[in-house]
Amino acid sequence: MEKLAYCGLNCTVCPLYIITKEDDREAMEKLASEYSTDTCAFEPSDMICDGCHTEMAGKGKMCGDCSIRQCGVTRPVANCGECAEYPCGIISKMLPDDSENRLRLDEIAKGAGAGLS
Repeated sequence: MEKLAYCGLNCTVCPLYIITKEDDREAMEKLASEYSTDTCAFEPSDMICDGCHTEMAGKGKMCGDCSIRQCGVTRPVANCGECAEYPCGIISKMLPDDSENRLRLDEIAKGAGAGLS
């Protein structure tokens, strides 16, 4: 069963979500190293994610500043595809039209729109 983030990411295939559910400390160390850059260093403790619908996500280094999440938590939707303003400027800026997440949200929006009359 898919668990979707506001941006359309399927959490159940996300490495951070998977290693959190498995409590895999070795994988957390490896991902922290892989995701770190010269300008942003991650620690294994930064590699914990239960999904962006949780309070923890807003405090995390990985998603705390995500503008999609910040908008989504203020609306009565499970993901951006359900929003009456989809696609908004934030989505247009952050998700390319042909990205997997955007295509997933487009399909959700079509279904939500089909139910409106």
